[in-house]
This record gives sequence, C-alpha cells and structure tokens, in this order.
Amino acid sequence: MSKQIDLHEAMLSVMIGETSLSQAANKYQVSKRSLYSALRFAKQAPEQRQQHLQRVKEQLMANIANIDSRLAQQTV
Repeated sequence: MSKQIDLHEAMLSVMIGETSLSQAANKYQVSKRSLYSALRFAKQAPEQRQQHLQRVKEQLMANIANIDSRLAQQTV
C-alpha cells in the first residue's frame, strides 16, 4: 500500500474507534505525528478549511500576478 492509503486507513481506524492513535500508527506504519495532524485537519470546521483554502488561493493569485509583471518587464 502507498503511504497515503496507509494514512487514510489509520485515520478511519481511529475515527470509528477501532484503534487508538498509537495502535493505528503502529498497525499502518505511519508516524503518530502525521496521523495526529491529518486527524486534526479532518476534524476542523468546514469554514476554517474554506478560509484556509481562500488564503492559499489569494496568495497563489498574487504570486501569478507578480510573475506576470516580471515577465512583462523582461520582454520589454
């Protein structure tokens, strides 16, 4: 299995109460830290995720605009 699939399996195992975080990390050979972080992100309120994604989108758009202006200056 890939590490991503292992992480998802471990997350599900913890979320449904099948295993503890430590047991799932050992069983699926993922780090406890990665598993904990993934679970925290999954449990965040949807609006927090949406706000985060909006900030990322705004930053990407600003980066693209910056690159465009640099390219325009170079071609002049």
